[in-house]
Order: sequence, then structure tokens, then C-alpha cells
Amino acid sequence: MDINKDFKSACRVLFGGELGDLEDFSAFLTRYVEPLKSAKSILSKKDVYFFEPYCKGAKLISLEEAGKIKSPALNINDIKDIDSLLAAAQESFAFSGNKVLGTSHDVEEVENCINSSFIYRSHEIFDSEHAAYCQVSMSNKYVFGCSYGADSSFCMNCTEYTKAVRCFECACNLFCSDQYFCYNCKQCIDTMFSFNQYSKRQCIGNNVLEKSKYSSLKQKLVAEIAQELKEKKTFPSLVEISSGAYS
Repeated sequence: MDINKDFKSACRVLFGGELGDLEDFSAFLTRYVEPLKSAKSILSKKDVYFFEPYCKGAKLISLEEAGKIKSPALNINDIKDIDSLLAAAQESFAFSGNKVLGTSHDVEEVENCINSSFIYRSHEIFDSEHAAYCQVSMSNKYVFGCSYGADSSFCMNCTEYTKAVRCFECACNLFCSDQYFCYNCKQCIDTMFSFNQYSKRQCIGNNVLEKSKYSSLKQKLVAEIAQELKEKKTFPSLVEISSGAYS
């Protein structure tokens, strides 16, 4: 599996060129994703990847080890009262991580991954391909650092999105394409730094521009964003920009 190659492909689509290696952007790509955790299996001592909520101190096993847990019948002293019963029963319980199901293949460090392929460091992934550092992804392709999205492709650092294509740093966007730093937009195409818009095109800062003017400004702004990402491996989020943290 070469998820780094997939990441570079997504960067070429979004920014017109490569920005660097996937691992260099791990902190940047996990800002909207609840962390995937790991612990050692009580049986094999191999890494088990899981997602909260699991009880602290719970015993963990990998899914393929589930059949190896023995559950002997409790003796009469174990069932004489509720305290004894619970104490005895807890010895037979273990939580399972590393759940990879269905037709999934070429996945690494994932949890609850179903019918998906070429997935890295992600959890709750269904019917998706070519994704890293993602959470709750359904029928997505080439998504990185995204959470709670469906039916989308070539998105990076997006959250709560549906049928989005070529979107970067966007939230609550539905049926949109070619967006950068947008929030709560629906059925919009070619918009940047725009908010609460419906069915708009060639829009920057909620201002609709003539197509050639928009194209020239977009090219300049995207190039500047890409340059900072190359140099710093991060870029301020919409929240940071709105709070004045970016200077």
C-alpha cells in the first residue's frame, strides 16, 4: 500500500503540485479527527488499534483473536450474588480492536473498516478508498484529514460534508465542488473564503466575481496557500482565522 502516493495525487488535484510526504502533515491532518488509539493485545502482545469509548484498563484483543478467548462455565460460588457474578464475568470479557471486515484490503492501523481499501490511520470507514487520517467516511475516495463525510472525493481537512469534490478546509458543505475555506455552502462551485452561500459560482469572500477575475485570484491564492503548506506543513484553520490567531 502506498498511501503517500495517493496523498501526493490529491495535492496535485487541489494545489496543482505536490506538497511533501503524508507523514510530514500528520498533525495538520488530524485537527478534525478524534484520535485513533492503540494498546497491546493481551494474547499476542501485538498492537491493537481502537477508538473510544472503551473503559480505561479494559483488556484488548485483535478481531482475529476473538475465538481464542476462553469462557469457562462459572462455578456455584461465582453466581451466589451479583458482586461475585460480576467479578467472575469480567475475567471473560475483552474488547476487540483492529476490526477489518467485508472486502477490505490494503489497510493499515485502522479500526472498524468495512468494504474499504488503501486506508491508513483511520476509523469508522465504510465503502471508501485511498484515505488517511479520516473518521466516519462513507463512499469516499482520496480523502485526507476528513471527518463525517459521504460520497465525496479529493477532499482534505473537511468535516460534515456530502457529495463534495475538490474541497479544502471546508465544513458543513453539501453538493459543492472546487472550494477552499468555506462553511455552510450548498450547491456551490468555485468558491473561496465564503460562508452561508447557496448555488453560487466564482465567489471569494461572499463576492461573486467575473469568471476571468475569479480564475486569476484563485490561482494566486491557491499558490500562496500551497507555498505555506510546503514550508510549514500546516495552515491556519477557519476557526483560527476567525478568532484572529492568524497573523
